[in-house]
Amino acid sequence: MPELRYSMCDKINTRTGDKDAIIIEGHAAVFDVETELWPGYFEVVRSSAFEETLSEGLELSSLYSTYNHTDSQILARTTNTLRVMTDATGLAFSYESPAGVTYAENLVRNILNGNVKGCSFAFHFRGPESVKVESRKEGGLLQELLSVRLIELGPVTNPQYPEAGLSMRDASRRFYDMYSEPKHKPSRQAQRRRELALLEVS
Repeated sequence: MPELRYSMCDKINTRTGDKDAIIIEGHAAVFDVETELWPGYFEVVRSSAFEETLSEGLELSSLYSTYNHTDSQILARTTNTLRVMTDATGLAFSYESPAGVTYAENLVRNILNGNVKGCSFAFHFRGPESVKVESRKEGGLLQELLSVRLIELGPVTNPQYPEAGLSMRDASRRFYDMYSEPKHKPSRQAQRRRELALLEVS
């Protein structure tokens, strides 16, 4: 299963495009801002994280947007109106809300009413080069997302990280377990397990 990441996206909004189409736009990720996944274990998304996906034709053409990561509530694909790019803030996206689709029209109303103001993205790790984990000066550990395979993104109702990292799956949880050792210094064996865990989910 893919990893999920959530963020508050105060900039998510609607505007009118060509032929009165309603455009939804926001940021699914914000660069260089630390988020605590578990006590003492932080994560930051670097600007390089999505470069490979956005520059590779097959991966870019397979991107799509959903509401609440629900495939039955798909909103757009890059093969039609979905646009995904990086800017100074983070991972930006926009799409034309599909007309005549009930769940999409309800989402527009909820965004306008301020009920939905979060964004999220789903991804897979590529391998050992996907992340770097180091000790933080302030204490704890920092996991940097350097290069991941972006799968889908879009608005979500609840952008907060659930308690105990319930949205964190697969490799991230294993990183936490392996690196949360005394003095935060993984053994050579733990380092090897980390690399194998990444390869399993890439």
